[in-house]
Amino acid sequence: MKSALKVAVFAVGLSTFAATTLAQAQIGPYGGVMISRAEIDHTDLTSLGYKLGFQASQNLALEARLGTGLTDDSINGLTYEIDNYVGAYAKLLMPFNPQFSAYIIGGYSRAEGKIYNRVSPVHTWSEHDFSAGLGVDLHLAPNLSASMEWINLVDEVDLMSFGVNFSF
Repeated sequence: MKSALKVAVFAVGLSTFAATTLAQAQIGPYGGVMISRAEIDHTDLTSLGYKLGFQASQNLALEARLGTGLTDDSINGLTYEIDNYVGAYAKLLMPFNPQFSAYIIGGYSRAEGKIYNRVSPVHTWSEHDFSAGLGVDLHLAPNLSASMEWINLVDEVDLMSFGVNFSF
């Protein structure tokens, strides 16, 4: 019985050490790339985004993002495009275990795009607004994670993103 108790205490201590080591390895700067599905007025667009951030603690990160549109989509004779977007955000993270965490994200974004058809001139739009969203991170290695996120970028633009992040 004593040896089983010693093994249990050792296992708990080792798992606690491993969790602390993994969490500490993620503190610091990171970068990432995201592929996103954007929805504007019931059209489906694709964008590519980049992020650069700093993980200040297990529960707080700050990020800057830059993205560009990859595809356009048409509905009712109008074609929609995202030209680019940029934003600054704070992420509040809730680690559930060393491999999985959920977060809420909020900040400020600016997005630009175009709406046009064959006979009318191009209408360019630019919006800036408060952004908010939810996401999850799956930590694959001490310096590598995968993410899935939904964010309301600006008033008419929602992004559903899948990404890969690298800690430096």
